[in-house]
Amino acid sequence: MKKFCRRLIAFAVGLGIFGSIAFGGSLLQTATSKQPVPTQHSKQFANIKRNQNQLRAFLQKMPKGGELHTHLSGSIAPERLLELAAQSKQYRYFIRVPKQSWKSDDANAYKFIAVPLEKTAPDPDNNATFVAVANLVNPRTEIEQKQRAMYLSSQMIAVNEPNPNNVFFNAVFARGDALTGNPEIIRQMLAETVKNAQRHNLSYVEVMLSPFPNTPVGASKADEYKVLNLTAAREHMSNLLAAVQSTNQQLPENERVELRFMLSFRRTSAKLFTQLPIAFELAAANDAVGNAIAGINLVGNEYSEDVQVGQEIAAPSAVEDYISTLRRLYPAVRLSIHSGERTKWDWHIRDSILMGAERIGHGVNLEASPQPNAPEVTLMRRRKILIEACPISNYLLLKLPLEKHPFLKWMRMGIPVSLNTDDAGIFSSDITEEFTRAVLSHPDITWDEVKQLARNSLEYAFVDETTKAKLIQNWQTQIAAFEKSRNL
Repeated sequence: MKKFCRRLIAFAVGLGIFGSIAFGGSLLQTATSKQPVPTQHSKQFANIKRNQNQLRAFLQKMPKGGELHTHLSGSIAPERLLELAAQSKQYRYFIRVPKQSWKSDDANAYKFIAVPLEKTAPDPDNNATFVAVANLVNPRTEIEQKQRAMYLSSQMIAVNEPNPNNVFFNAVFARGDALTGNPEIIRQMLAETVKNAQRHNLSYVEVMLSPFPNTPVGASKADEYKVLNLTAAREHMSNLLAAVQSTNQQLPENERVELRFMLSFRRTSAKLFTQLPIAFELAAANDAVGNAIAGINLVGNEYSEDVQVGQEIAAPSAVEDYISTLRRLYPAVRLSIHSGERTKWDWHIRDSILMGAERIGHGVNLEASPQPNAPEVTLMRRRKILIEACPISNYLLLKLPLEKHPFLKWMRMGIPVSLNTDDAGIFSSDITEEFTRAVLSHPDITWDEVKQLARNSLEYAFVDETTKAKLIQNWQTQIAAFEKSRNL
């Protein structure tokens, strides 16, 4: 009861006065009635939108600013992961192929298995065979071709998957753990991220990852905690930063990508209370590593039709006091929280705002609030709390039709929004496809609104003001040149 009262008072203060909740409702009604004003670009952009291939080519070349919501472990296409595994100089990698039929939520089916170089194969398994990744990179037999096809399907979410959220959170990521947790592979994945961003005309990316190195293959459960210290984390992050800098050096100077790290943690993990103080200390440091860290992000599966064991701790409020304490100790560290990633309403967005979240990841169930004048909507508009929208992710995991995604409605209400891929490799997507599908599914979107989505990704980036001003100025120059070249 005491915590509830604190939340109520905090919300009242945040809104200005108690009566402003009702006032916020009138603002909401006014905002949603606004329609975009036609501009000189309307006709030209309307012509481009008529042809999907033409639209994608147009948006591919468009300077799109940045991306604020991408998980490194899910960002790389499964075909490329096979290639990276085959090139590893640290481990031999295999794919565990089940001998019997398997279910899509079986985390052991088609998972990566790593063994030390001195071993030629994993230990025998009566229920599976182990196929060297090199055989699936270039399959020579019909059996290997089928195994490759099954591997690829196991690493992605099918449109017709009946329980995509369960498969995504409980199986897909687990299948890749042995690979995506390897520091050698992580560095290569970061290099891929920089190259992909440059290819899609992004100048800024915040990528979510853990600051802690994985324990070596064969280590015990207890060993997992030995790497949870500031020294190990700083060394690991220094190596990752070097990989990013090295990749950027290979690009033309005017096409280099400003990449920052978002240190992300599962709020359902028992390690959270050990990890977070170290992460905040890393992010607050005035050194090369600290300056390369954008902020902290809390993640977790919020979607559940039924109450599951441990599901209650997926709510942001479960760690509210802990996060609030760290925020007081490290006030300069920025915070984004995955919240509202489900279609049914809950308190998660509201709780996340009260915890100090400056951005909200997904935010889909903002639409489902039982309150017609939801106070969190008013607060998000007033504080300019950006929603990191991920329409394709929400379509595949939450079965939310693209045309019903509320990102455009939010923008017209005055809530800042950016477009993001979430897990591009798993969803067979990219940032250009996000923009393309957003435009096609919302035919009334204007060119100015598309540009605003791009600008927001820089305006609400977790960077110092000097860097932000430079990013925005460069984008303005690029977008002006782009418009001129397209007669917009």
